[in-house]
Amino acid sequence: TVHAVSCGGAGECWVWKICGAKPRSLFIPKDSWGPVKAVSVLFDSLHILSAGVGTLFGGVAHVWEWRSGHEVATTRCLTGPYLSATEIPELHTVLLGCADGYVGKWNWHTGVNEQLPYLPRPVGAVIKLGIKLAVSCKERSMMGMGKLFEGMKELNLQTFLDHTVAKMPGVDMNWKCVHSIKDFFFGSAMGKVKAIAYVPTNVRFVTGSSDGRVRYWNSRTGTLLRVMGFHRGPVNAVVGNLVKQEAISGGDDGTIRVWCLEKGIQKFLFIQD
Repeated sequence: TVHAVSCGGAGECWVWKICGAKPRSLFIPKDSWGPVKAVSVLFDSLHILSAGVGTLFGGVAHVWEWRSGHEVATTRCLTGPYLSATEIPELHTVLLGCADGYVGKWNWHTGVNEQLPYLPRPVGAVIKLGIKLAVSCKERSMMGMGKLFEGMKELNLQTFLDHTVAKMPGVDMNWKCVHSIKDFFFGSAMGKVKAIAYVPTNVRFVTGSSDGRVRYWNSRTGTLLRVMGFHRGPVNAVVGNLVKQEAISGGDDGTIRVWCLEKGIQKFLFIQD
C-alpha cells in the first residue's frame, strides 16, 4: 500500500503518499459541499467512491479518478444523506445506504440508480402483489387499490399513506389492512442505513440500520433474504466473513454480534467491559 485517502466536512477528499505523509491529489466536487460519510477505493484501483451530505440535506455520491481528482460520475438521494457505501463485484456497481432507509444500487457507468428493496420489481408485479395483499379489504376498494399502485411511480412511506387515505373510500374503517400492505413495502427498509458490506461468499450484502437490525440481501435481484436482530440501538458497522456465510455487526449498545446468514440467527455475542 502506497497511498491513503481521507475526506472532510466540505466534500473534499485528499489522496496521500503514506511515506512522508505528503498529498498526492485533491478531489473537489463540482456542486456539493457537505461532509463525506463514507469513502472506498474501487476494485479497479483507479477510482474512488465518496458519499455523504449534498445540498439541501440530501445525499450525494461521487466516483472520481484518484490520480487527477477528475469527477467521473455523480448520483443523489433526494430524501436524506448517504451514510454508508461499498462496492460489489458487478461491473461499475456500488451500493449506497441512505438516511431515508433505502439502499441505492448504482451503476456509475450507465447512471442507473435503483432503490432497494422494491423499485427493481416491474410495475406489473408490484400491482399484483399489492392487490394480493389487499384481498382482505372491502371489495369496493380493490379497483382503487390497483389504480393506486399503478399510478405511484415513486413510492415512499408518507405518499403511500396519503394516497391510500385519499383514494380508497372507507379505508379509515379498515386501517389494519392498510398497515399490512405498508409493512410489505416498507417493513424491510426501516431506519437509516448506517452500515453496508459485501459478503464475499455469495453475491450478497448486509446492511445495519438505526432500528438495530441487520439485513441480508441478494445484490443481483434486490431481494431481502433475512432480517436479524437486534441491537439495543443503531447498528454502526457491519462486515462480511471472507470464508463463511457470516456477518459481524457493532452497535451503539456496545456489543459485537456474529450472525449466521444462512439461518438468520445470532451465533455469538461480545459485550465490552
